[in-house]
Amino acid sequence: MAICEMEGCNNESCIRGYCKKHYQYQKRHGNIIPYKGDYGTHGGHGTPEYVCWCNIKSRCDNPKNKMYPNYGGAGISYCERWKSFENFIQDMGRKPSKDHSLDRIDPYKDYCPENCRWAIRVQAKNKGKHQILEYNGLKMTEKEWITFLHQETEKLRNGQ
Repeated sequence: MAICEMEGCNNESCIRGYCKKHYQYQKRHGNIIPYKGDYGTHGGHGTPEYVCWCNIKSRCDNPKNKMYPNYGGAGISYCERWKSFENFIQDMGRKPSKDHSLDRIDPYKDYCPENCRWAIRVQAKNKGKHQILEYNGLKMTEKEWITFLHQETEKLRNGQ
């Protein structure tokens, strides 16, 4: 077998010239951007904060992400400063506990230091987001309805 095409990776390739780890990254995020060293200079790869940061970028930038319609597709993005993990961690700090997740204070605004905080997650069974609501034959969760109605309101404002 051939060696993975990523610089510094000695794993044997198995899919399209990449080892399984790099292929999964490419599948999730698009083109692979080579890191400095194995995983960059920030030392955060694999931490909960790094995973959170990657998820933000994927939801906002990657049309293949299943959550993209509710984020990037709905006009939600992240500030220029947060294109760098180092800046993200400098602004947000480490998660206070495993029970915290990144929360946007205003759900219609972008991810940025002024609009984000670490907050305790509410148990999923207590959230209304899983309940399906139906109106005029359309069935969606509460969150999907909010996004849909926001998009429709924006279309009306823009005269579309």
